[in-house]
Amino acid sequence: MEFVTCHPEIKRKLDGKRYEVVGADLKPVRHEFTKKLPQRIGEVGIYDYETNTLLVQEVDLKNGSLLETHYRKGIQPPLNQNELAEVRKLALGHRSYAKLASVKGLQMVTSPARVSFLPGHPAQGHRVFTVYFWSGRKNPKRLAEALVDLSESKLLGKEDFDNAVMGKLHQRASNEKQYGKGGN
Repeated sequence: MEFVTCHPEIKRKLDGKRYEVVGADLKPVRHEFTKKLPQRIGEVGIYDYETNTLLVQEVDLKNGSLLETHYRKGIQPPLNQNELAEVRKLALGHRSYAKLASVKGLQMVTSPARVSFLPGHPAQGHRVFTVYFWSGRKNPKRLAEALVDLSESKLLGKEDFDNAVMGKLHQRASNEKQYGKGGN
């Protein structure tokens, strides 16, 4: 992965931007039925927080050269270790969640938040995750829930939690059904 982020072409694309390498994998490549070995292609995912775009760089692993670059909007790959640490720091650094820092064995579970995919929402397209904090005991209990926008490095309010957003959407759909699209 370091080869990709240190390559002059990629450095130029990411220059001055806040980004994070979020993963790497082998790309499945169809193999022609020849005696030649199949090409080994790797993909490195880099999340650009400035444009909220996943940059996927293909690399020929055999000769160490860059191939195609793909830009994917609206994709939320799992958080990497650095992002998990940032989520934890942002949430536990907020007065609403600070007391959780003293919980022994505190666990976090994350999932992409709906507001990231909600047309018209200020956080649409951002790297937003819902974080569930659990006690680390034998019988874990859910202690809290937070909503973290990594694109803006901030917590979002309770009105943006998935259940609140879904309630508003259901209410809007119900009103449109009852009063028609224009509403009265």
